Amino acid sequence: TAKDFRTWGGSTLSAETLNQFGEFSNEDDLKKNLREMVTIVSRHLRNTARICQNYYIHPLIIETYKKNIFIPFYRKSMDSKKKMDGLSKPELAVLTLLEEYS
Repeated sequence: TAKDFRTWGGSTLSAETLNQFGEFSNEDDLKKNLREMVTIVSRHLRNTARICQNYYIHPLIIETYKKNIFIPFYRKSMDSKKKMDGLSKPELAVLTLLEEYS
């Protein structure tokens, strides 16, 4: 459905954005990074930040980012030679994260 594509796109964009921000050094940086990421995704999807965070960004991305798991995992996945037809490297990194941590 269209919601599935929006969720996939929102989750992939959130992962790419958090990767660009990198790791956080304190609670304030964490909150700022998450707030900015949600804003970027909501603008892209043309929806409110609350709706995007609740419905279009997979919670595992946020959860693993908060636990300092996401960035090393994502970067390792991006450096991997693993490929899957039809998926970009960021999409494959998100799929792998969901498979390993769900």
